[in-house]
Amino acid sequence: MARRNASLKPHLNQIRTWVGEGVTDIWIAHQLGSTPASIAAFRRQHGLTRGDGEAAPLAPAVAAAGRHNSHSSGGQIQALSESVIAM
Repeated sequence: MARRNASLKPHLNQIRTWVGEGVTDIWIAHQLGSTPASIAAFRRQHGLTRGDGEAAPLAPAVAAAGRHNSHSSGGQIQALSESVIAM
């Protein structure tokens, strides 16, 4: 199912916090109903980089996903992470 590219601007502060914590674009996209590519583009437009200075990694950090997951879908995120890494 294609996701609608909704405006991410209202989520700027939350995205800034997540990016600073090292949460991945895949996890952020999942939480906001967006795509990892949209999150990466939004981060570039707003100069948001990872805590370690890394610009745009797309490989998910499963530990971060579990730590920030309030909807109990950590297993789904881990499965998605493993399938992306396997590609």
